[in-house]
Amino acid sequence: MKFCPDCDNILIPKNGNLFCRTCKKEFEFDHNTNDYIIVKKITHLENEFEPIILKGVLKSN
Repeated sequence: MKFCPDCDNILIPKNGNLFCRTCKKEFEFDHNTNDYIIVKKITHLENEFEPIILKGVLKSN
C-alpha cells in the first residue's frame, strides 16, 4: 500500500498511475511490485465527502 508523500493519505490506482484524491496529484506506479491490492471498495454518493484514510491510524492497529 502506498501513501502520498505530501499529505500521507492512501494512493489509489487510476489510469496506470497512483492518484491522491486529497491533493489531486498523480504519482508513478512501479508495475514490477505487486504490493497494491484493493480488497474492498468503499462507495459513496457524489455529494458526500470522499473517505480519507490516515497513515497513523493504520499503524496503531
